[in-house]
Amino acid sequence: MDKANRTVLGILLGLGIALCIFVGMAFFIIAFVGGKVFSSEKSPLQIGEAAPGFSLPSLSGQVISLEDLRGKPVLLNFWTSSCQPCIAEMPLLEATSQKHEDLIVIGVNIGDSPAKVENFVAAEHLNFMILLDKDDGVSKDYLLTGFPTSVFINKDGIIQSYIVGELSIKVLEENLALIGID
Repeated sequence: MDKANRTVLGILLGLGIALCIFVGMAFFIIAFVGGKVFSSEKSPLQIGEAAPGFSLPSLSGQVISLEDLRGKPVLLNFWTSSCQPCIAEMPLLEATSQKHEDLIVIGVNIGDSPAKVENFVAAEHLNFMILLDKDDGVSKDYLLTGFPTSVFINKDGIIQSYIVGELSIKVLEENLALIGID
């Protein structure tokens, strides 16, 4: 290998090492800062703390407040119609709402028009409460990082569990037990 090729190879190797160090530091900084943001003692989503309050319109236009539901366990499920796992878990949520009369199941739709949500609810034969978070205010208060997100709140308004991703029957039942539903 001649001197020119070794020089080019050395430069490329040096750039590769520098890039690896830069990317590694970037991931470290993001993970460190992200961890501080989401583990803050002032986060509204700590298990054992009060769920952030909200008032949202239902499909019929009635405004529902989380505070008005105090005294009953609540399963909040944040969803959007473009999310396949959200759509896949809807029958499970419907069956759960039918099975447990003492549980309030609320689907909080993010980002869809009321007409689109109404059509979806009718097509899926959903009877549990559907609320519309038109300005994404509640989804921001609940620090959503993905869809679907389910928040299990006990009868006293205290968060017992926060799950991102599609619920399986086993995970659903385990978390319902945390809010007093057998």
